[in-house]
Amino acid sequence: MRQKLLFVLLFFVISCQKEGIYNLSEERQITFEELISKIKKHDIIFVGELHDVKEHHQRQLSIIKALNETGEDVAVGVEMLLAEDQPLIDRWLRGEVPDEEFIRLYYERWRMPWSLYSAIFSYAKEEGIPVVGLNIPKEITSQVAREGFSSLTPEQRKRIPASSCPVDEQYIEFIKKALKVHSTGRDLRYFCEAQKLWDISMAYYIVKFLRMNPKYRMVVITGGGHAWKPGIPEEVRKTSGFSYTVILNCLKKDCNDITREEADFLWF
Repeated sequence: MRQKLLFVLLFFVISCQKEGIYNLSEERQITFEELISKIKKHDIIFVGELHDVKEHHQRQLSIIKALNETGEDVAVGVEMLLAEDQPLIDRWLRGEVPDEEFIRLYYERWRMPWSLYSAIFSYAKEEGIPVVGLNIPKEITSQVAREGFSSLTPEQRKRIPASSCPVDEQYIEFIKKALKVHSTGRDLRYFCEAQKLWDISMAYYIVKFLRMNPKYRMVVITGGGHAWKPGIPEEVRKTSGFSYTVILNCLKKDCNDITREEADFLWF
């Protein structure tokens, strides 16, 4: 009952306010400056997005800029590109690959307009900030969503860092809530296996980079469903001692039942 009342109170507070940042642990709205002060203490800053909302990407860039301007060694992990793309990403950042070739790669990997993310990539290039591809091949996750993790061939498994893809009822309930999924049965389980495979894989590449580059902290740009604490952060927790914090960009109507067990800050 108390938790339900907190949900109602949070919904009332958010509904009565314009754009703002809400600290779930302190149950109050905070300034952007306060947010940066709190998150810069962590190794990993997850900033979840709705892919097609331009404002969410502007906020992500504002966080990257603020951390960079405080003198932090910042890297940016992106769902939009593959870990396999890293050699080309690094060459583009060094100016050895034309923008046209890099943008072509982007469109091979991601369906959203380049204009949504271009300022983030351009700022990283200008400032010498590492950009780390976190994703795995789409044909693999698509197959898992259709036929399950067990359908992958030995050759396909060599291209991913996950040797298994365990999905329990708690994770299924999380996916249903986070992504508003209404399917059931085998289709739901396979969909959740694909999501879990993404979470495990992206966590692996985040941890791998930070272990190889211990002076950095990473801002992770990914869809909100992966950024929630039961998503990639949980896989990071299982495999490393890196600290993290979760910022979810959300629409007001979608913020009202998110708890501190699922995120640290809501930006609405």
